[in-house]
Order: sequence, then C-alpha cells, then structure tokens
Amino acid sequence: MSKIRFILKIVCICVLLSGCVDHRGWVYQADPKEYKKAEIQKTVAVLPFTDKRENENHDRFAIGLIPLVPYGWQDFKTPETVINQQFYPKEDFAKATAQELSSASIFKDVFFSFKETDSDYILVGELEQSDIHTKIFFYGLSAPGDLLWLLGFPAGSYSNEIMVNFKLLDKNYNVKFSKKYSEKIEEIRWIYEGAIPLLSLDKPLKKILLQLKEDIREASKALK
Repeated sequence: MSKIRFILKIVCICVLLSGCVDHRGWVYQADPKEYKKAEIQKTVAVLPFTDKRENENHDRFAIGLIPLVPYGWQDFKTPETVINQQFYPKEDFAKATAQELSSASIFKDVFFSFKETDSDYILVGELEQSDIHTKIFFYGLSAPGDLLWLLGFPAGSYSNEIMVNFKLLDKNYNVKFSKKYSEKIEEIRWIYEGAIPLLSLDKPLKKILLQLKEDIREASKALK
C-alpha cells in the first residue's frame, strides 16, 4: 500500500507541475507603424528561415523529485517538436522580421513570402538557436520542497536564447548586408508571479529585430 501511495503522490505532483508552466502559444508584437515616406523606394521579401539548429531536446522535470536533487529541468533546442502549441519558428520568426521592418518604413514594402518573388531584395535568415531552458526548484527536498515557494523562495527559472544570421541579397544574389545576432533572456520566477512562461522567445527576438532595423537603416544608405 505504501508503494501505491507513493506512486499516486508522484502522479499528483506531476499534474501540479504542469500548472507551473505557462503553455500559451507564440505571440509577437511589432512596433507601431511609422507613417512616413520610405527611406528607400525598394521592396524586400523575407523568406522562411533556414534551420541550422541541433535537434536535441531533454525533459528532466521529474528528476527534481529525487531527494537531494535541487531542481528538475527542461532543455529544448527545437521546442516546436515537443511542446503542444502552434509554433513554427522558421515561418513565425520570418513573419515577425517582415512586420518589424515594415513598421520602420525603411523600404517601400517589406513582406513575408514562402518563395522568391519579383522584389528588389530578399532577406534570408539562418536560425542557429532557439533554445528554451526551464527549471523547477525543489531544493533537494523532493515533493515538500514546493512548500518553500510559499515562504518566498524562488519557484523556478527560465532562459530563452536565439541566434540568427541575416543576409540581404539583391536579384543577382549579391550580399548587400550580413550580420549574425544573438540574444538571451534569463529570469527567476516566484510563485506569486504566476506560471513560468514556457515560450518567451519573442523577447530575445524583439531585441534582435530592433537592432536589425537600425543596422538595415544604416546599410540602406548604400542602396539608394
């Protein structure tokens, strides 16, 4: 009977753990549109990113329930293959890039396209990282460790990291701009802040795209 009670307890804890993680899907909010004359009267098509990531994912949340083990964790390098959400980074990141550049009014038009079109330029991205790393802290106490959350101890942490290499090409595939970007966010979470966000890749992507806008604006001076 004691073994059955132990198994039931573990099952209950796993159910509770599922509520500690926020499973909301992908959302990206571009900056408001700058309504002004385009700085360069050219068009840009943003293609789906090329996937250069490692296909490696590990779910070790349950290890945190072993006594003396301080936490359980998840490491996802291709998160869309393991999380139950509508998330397609090769397309979603490219669409976000098109939205962000379009809002800046640098070019006459910037749009997402699944294939090459009759645009003046194409912007391609090589996605090298879209890592999600999440921890739930049990402080080596197994299941009773979550009681420390109520006393003000951190419940967990997460980090999201993106690395992408952008290239702006003309119709003859000459490289007009090229730069690799990498951004990472890390946060500690307390129980009163709500669930740990599983998918916060929009935050590092936002930092990358804001920098990309400024770099493209500077590089566009040579394209006029």
